Amino acid sequence: MIPLTPISGELVGFGRAVSDNVVVIPPLQGRGIGRLILQRIIRLLTSKGIYDIAALCSDQEMSFFKACGFVDDVLGSITMMYSKSGNDMVVSAGRKLLMVPPLRKP
Repeated sequence: MIPLTPISGELVGFGRAVSDNVVVIPPLQGRGIGRLILQRIIRLLTSKGIYDIAALCSDQEMSFFKACGFVDDVLGSITMMYSKSGNDMVVSAGRKLLMVPPLRKP
């Protein structure tokens, strides 16, 4: 299943297991496309014997993942990011934050 519009063939959403990303274009959000993408990812992972599946998500994304069957971490984990230098910059990339290391001097 590839979520494309039947008329134009435009990609309407995608998901990746390694990035906690499920993205659906705004006009088609709320129609179950993201849930179908996530269900397919989970089915693919579990068919390969991978059952330790977690979603690192923002407070705004939490309701989506809960609606798809994810539950709060029973250990109460809080995500931490490693920063070798401590001087890395965090920049916004859409809905996500990316850690960008300082430029190396030639």
